[in-house]
Amino acid sequence: MALFHHYKKLHCQTQILFLLLQVKIVLRRYKLLDLFLCSRIRRHHANGGILAAICAAPTVFGELGLLAEESATCYPGMEDGLFCKEISDKKSVLSGKILTSRGAGTAADFAFSLLALLKGKEIANHLSRAMCYEEAEA
Repeated sequence: MALFHHYKKLHCQTQILFLLLQVKIVLRRYKLLDLFLCSRIRRHHANGGILAAICAAPTVFGELGLLAEESATCYPGMEDGLFCKEISDKKSVLSGKILTSRGAGTAADFAFSLLALLKGKEIANHLSRAMCYEEAEA
């Protein structure tokens, strides 16, 4: 019941959140990333919005030049597309208002880090402990 309560509060969150979770739309070099989506991501970031991506999706932010002054992580082997200040091998990296994570194996840490960003570290850690998971890294 507590999980549903937190989900409901998160769902009603007034902050706008842009998530890129599907790898199939990531690779701009293969013309799979649509220009409308690129302009929306840039505008969202320019307006101070939160960006979050996992697996190879953080390379979209890199190719858009949004990681130039940030630390980031992504799926191993895709780092050349990050174009960031510092590449990390941590499970999840929060740099400014950009959260990045490595892949399916880091999805829980990514989710709890995102929850911490949106609702506070106390709530994220409470929920992670209730689910028998470690505290969020980012």
